[in-house]
Amino acid sequence: MNLRLRPVFSLLTVTLMGCVLPSAGRADAEKTDYGLVAGTVANMMMESHYSMRDFEDELSSKALQNFFDYLDYSRLYFTKPEIDNFRSLYESKLDDYVFKYNIKPAKEIHELYVKKVKDRAAKVRALLEGGKLDFNTTETSEISRKDAPWAATEAELDDLWKRQITREVLQEHLNIARAEERKKEKAAKDAKDGKPAEPEKKPEAAAQDATIETIKPDGTKESEAVKVKKAPKTPDTPEQKILKRYDSFLKAIAEQDDEDATNFLLSCISNAYDPHSDYLSAPEQDRFNIDMKKSLTG
Repeated sequence: MNLRLRPVFSLLTVTLMGCVLPSAGRADAEKTDYGLVAGTVANMMMESHYSMRDFEDELSSKALQNFFDYLDYSRLYFTKPEIDNFRSLYESKLDDYVFKYNIKPAKEIHELYVKKVKDRAAKVRALLEGGKLDFNTTETSEISRKDAPWAATEAELDDLWKRQITREVLQEHLNIARAEERKKEKAAKDAKDGKPAEPEKKPEAAAQDATIETIKPDGTKESEAVKVKKAPKTPDTPEQKILKRYDSFLKAIAEQDDEDATNFLLSCISNAYDPHSDYLSAPEQDRFNIDMKKSLTG
């Protein structure tokens, strides 16, 4: 964070509050004007950033690229034609939209990203549940795709994802095998040192509260609280672990809205000025202050 930007964050809190209508009896109308927020912050950046640069075409192009990288860092969701289309529409005009208090570019790109994540989650589930992954292959998968080219087609993305999911499942199997190997090595070492072997830990059945209702001869009901033991939980398979991971990611992405898209955009504009400048919304600033102070008051 650039020191010169700290006053900007304080002013922004006031700006956000001024963009929200009073809540009493106006729940439907209570809505932040994120276009106004974006335009106000962009103006503050020009006035307060140490570089004193105008937010024009060069920074517009850089901010747009930052936005692509922010959303799709590994280049596994967007295709090259989609990226090229957004560049043709907004690369030199993102600044114009922002200064017209319009966040259409950010919303449009973010909405497509959310859709692509949802579609991809369904395809990942089909891959993992279909049992069609092949581990007897010489295909490779890149660990980092930060600098990789964008895929030309959806079919190319499908192939990249198949390789990635195959690698992730294989990695989980290897983790299990390594854990078993370490367990055997420890047992052998303990035996050599004369230590008694540790008993194998088995999953315990968890007790759960339940109620049993009985009907007495007179027709009245009688309830009795009892403890019922559930079957012990079996460890997740590698496929189940990865499914849960992507389901959690999908849930987090599905909860994002225009406020998140605006926050991402303003962070990308700040980073376009220099990589050490960033944008914090009022809630993010509160969380930042709590983390720095290691205390919460209220």
